[in-house]
Amino acid sequence: MLENEIRLLWLTENYPPQRGGMAQSCDRIIRNLRNSGVKIDIVHFTKRNTSFKITNQVKGTYLNVPFNTDEAHTVNCLWNFIAQEEQYKQCTHIVAFGGYLPLLASPVFSKWLSLPLVCLFRGNDFDNAIFSSRKLPILDRAINQASTIATVASDMQDKIELLYPEKKVKFIPNSIESTNWQALKSDYEFAEKFRSKNIVDSKLTLGLFGHLKAKKGCDFLLKSIAKSGLADKIHLVIVGERETHIDTIVAGYNLNTTFLPFLDRYELIQYYLACDVIALPSFYDGMPNVLLEASALGIPVLASSVGGMRDVLVDIPNSFVFHPGDESSCIETLWRLINTSANDRKKIGLMQKEVLDSNFTSQHETEAFLSIFKE
Repeated sequence: MLENEIRLLWLTENYPPQRGGMAQSCDRIIRNLRNSGVKIDIVHFTKRNTSFKITNQVKGTYLNVPFNTDEAHTVNCLWNFIAQEEQYKQCTHIVAFGGYLPLLASPVFSKWLSLPLVCLFRGNDFDNAIFSSRKLPILDRAINQASTIATVASDMQDKIELLYPEKKVKFIPNSIESTNWQALKSDYEFAEKFRSKNIVDSKLTLGLFGHLKAKKGCDFLLKSIAKSGLADKIHLVIVGERETHIDTIVAGYNLNTTFLPFLDRYELIQYYLACDVIALPSFYDGMPNVLLEASALGIPVLASSVGGMRDVLVDIPNSFVFHPGDESSCIETLWRLINTSANDRKKIGLMQKEVLDSNFTSQHETEAFLSIFKE
């Protein structure tokens, strides 16, 4: 290995061909670091295959690690595999990104391989563990062992620094490659046809996208719309995986709604464009890709003031932000949204895009990660 060459042993549960924002982010960060000259050996815990399989890639390798239900067996078998492979002895750092198993394995592997540990915390990693009696010891060990911690939202950085004042914590926000995320003429045409077919009486179209689990606040928003007295002025477009009770709430309050299944990322553009506003009512969160994807298209968002939503929207005048989980604040913001003209909404969306283009580019993200590994 050349002097000063960076080679990362990267442990994750989220990587393509998996779907979802975490896998997209992992792929983007690894690809951009490799393009910057960093070698990365990916260790991917997955249920897709039943045997260890290593594949050569440009600037590194990919190791499929089969996982069923026995986490101790999985990690022990992984260690035995790593210990016999010469390439892993050339690594300069070990990285934990996304999921329980990387946090479980990486502090031990860091000691056994004599490598500095870098923990890259997304929303789920920290929020799901900090108040969990089962997961907290794993989180605590990983933080204590880490030489550097990077968080995807500034409030997460603040929380970790208050709990672990001796640790080095950096805020490295999520990003989007805007040149690869642009709408075509056909996308706008599809959006117009979709609206004409599904949206009646010029209702404001509010989109909910992604994996709509409990922390995302979807049911909270639906109930707030019903209680606001604005249900007849709003049409919801709900795209992605959702819990079954969401359908029950929609039916119970007779909300105007179009449901769509989970779609591949680039299929989403035309449905984003069909919406006047994208909603992100999370109780707590990291920096959702939906926030960046909507903003890159110039579509305003209705969001709770937590995590990455606060980081992106805090300085935008008249942005549609409410206190997380606060029904009266949400209803007040819904009324302000309804009473805002389409032209003024568009201006807010364009301001979001300007903030994104200035502060949340993949170049900024990559340079920030490189600075960690070059220290």
